[in-house]
Amino acid sequence: GTNDMVVLAWEVRQHHADHWHPFLDATTVVTTNHNDDFLDLYPAPEPEDLVAATNSYLELRLTATDTYGLSTLATRNIPPKLVMVELTSETPEQQQQQQLLVDEMAITTPATITSWENHMLLLDIIDTNDNNDENNNNTNTTRFEFDSWKTNNGKSHHPEARYQTRISSENNNRIVAIFKETTTATTAAAVPTAVPTTTRAPTPKPTTTRTPTPEPTPEPTPDPTVEPTSEEDFPALLTHPLS
Repeated sequence: GTNDMVVLAWEVRQHHADHWHPFLDATTVVTTNHNDDFLDLYPAPEPEDLVAATNSYLELRLTATDTYGLSTLATRNIPPKLVMVELTSETPEQQQQQQLLVDEMAITTPATITSWENHMLLLDIIDTNDNNDENNNNTNTTRFEFDSWKTNNGKSHHPEARYQTRISSENNNRIVAIFKETTTATTAAAVPTAVPTTTRAPTPKPTTTRTPTPEPTPEPTPDPTVEPTSEEDFPALLTHPLS
C-alpha cells in the first residue's frame, strides 16, 4: 500500500578514468513518505585535475528494500556539464604563444580545454623570459610581462597573475592572458682584455776585458867579446896551428 515502509540506501561514487572514490557513503533512509525519496548532492564535486575533467562522472546507486525484505538496486550515471574553454594570449607584437598554468597543468596558447560548468578554474603564468634571455645573443632582449586576465568574454579584467574564475558556458568560456612588452638591455659577456706584458731585456753583465800581461822583453845578450890577449899569450897562440 501507499503507507508501506520502505528502506532506501543511497550511495554515490565519483569515477575518474579507471577508478572511483566515495563521494557519498552509504546512507540509509527509512520512509513511508514518497516526498522523501530524493537525495541532495549539492555542491557538485570538482574535477581532480585538468585531465580528469574529460573522464569523470558520478554514479548514483539506490537500493530499495520493502517490508517483505525484497530489494532492488538502481544505478544512474550523472555526467558533468562540459564546457569548452578557449585560452589565448595577446602581446603588442601579436605573438600568441605563451605558457600558462591551468589547474596546475602547463598549457601553451592558443589552446582549447575541457572544463565543467561552474568549475573554479585556477590560472597562473609561467615566466619564460629567463630562458629566452639565455638563448638570445642580441644585446637588447624583448621581454613580455604579464598585465592582466580578460574573462567573461572580455568584460572583466584581473591583474593578479594567479587567479580563479568560475567557468560558464554562457558568459565565461573564453579567457585571454594579456602581456605587455618590456625591453631590457642585456650585456653580453665581456671578453677579458689582455693586460700588456712588459718584457724586460736582460741587463747585460759587464764584460771584464783582461789586458794581457806583457811578457818581459829579454834583454839582448851581448855578443861575447874576445878580449885581447896579452902579448905574452900571443906567441903561444901561434904555436897551435889552426885546424
